[in-house]
Amino acid sequence: GEAVRVAHNAAFDLACLHAAEAQAGVRFANPALCTLRLSEWLDPDERAHDLDSLAARRGFVISGRHDALGDAEATAVLFCDMLRRAEARRVASIDDLFRSTGMAARLKEAAERF
Repeated sequence: GEAVRVAHNAAFDLACLHAAEAQAGVRFANPALCTLRLSEWLDPDERAHDLDSLAARRGFVISGRHDALGDAEATAVLFCDMLRRAEARRVASIDDLFRSTGMAARLKEAAERF
């Protein structure tokens, strides 16, 4: 469908998906949001934007760190928190979030480094 993918350091995931497109015979065209890039936008004065640092700043420990499910659950919790914080900046929709953060361009630039 038209679901938005959400990942932490999504540029890495996107680079892997795009590399697999020809082999899989599928095009992964859904838009993506990155919690790392959202963190940089929301908290530009913070030095660390890795998953562990984000969780620590929000006061929780990631259960099953470096396990696909544990990391995905942590990313989901952080993303929901980031959406609430973005709303406080008058971001009213996912489209607003893409525009406000320049997400597509930032992810494309970062993915090219992988």
